[in-house]
Amino acid sequence: MPEENLGNQCTPMLDEDQTIPKTILQEHTHELEQSINADINEEPQNPVYDTQPKLPLSGSRVLIAGSSVLKGIDPSKLKDYIDVHVHRGANVLDLYEDIRSMDLSSYNTIIIHVGGNDASSKMNVQQFVDIFQEIINFVRCQNCRAIVSGILPRIQCDVTEYNTILKQMCHYNDVKFISNYESFVYKDDHIAKSFYTTDGIHLNRYGNNKVVGKC
Repeated sequence: MPEENLGNQCTPMLDEDQTIPKTILQEHTHELEQSINADINEEPQNPVYDTQPKLPLSGSRVLIAGSSVLKGIDPSKLKDYIDVHVHRGANVLDLYEDIRSMDLSSYNTIIIHVGGNDASSKMNVQQFVDIFQEIINFVRCQNCRAIVSGILPRIQCDVTEYNTILKQMCHYNDVKFISNYESFVYKDDHIAKSFYTTDGIHLNRYGNNKVVGKC
């Protein structure tokens, strides 16, 4: 667990008959483009969590930060204002420490994708979401918009509980949650293996294309 609560430092991703919906940037690129140089126009829905003052977003770029699930993404296929930070094997605490050490002044939106390794290691769900909350708090303290990218399904691991609590956290914080789970499973809830490498965890080129909306 982080030793300090940064929130308090702020002052005021087939078969032909199986349909898999769009995901991450494919659905949200237009929304991200609208956020470039935008202002925060709405009052926070939950004053207990959403303590960031109503200020213009800083920077004009978008950062996608996450674990090795993102390692196959080719930055050259992304919009020129989108950067990707990958920490292989990262859990939520690792990514929190990474983000804290970054200069975020050139960004106005941070997309956070982490949690699969936490679910695989059976990290306490409350500890998991508490650290995730610290990431949200810190990002907002940098005058950046936070977006949470939901955990992808993986073999021999149930990520449902972690995704559920992330959705709840996002609701309380008025943070956009991108639901990815349904995009990588069939209607019977079995994992769509055609998007994964043989380990059933990391994405192959089809899965990466699904993530970035280049399929």
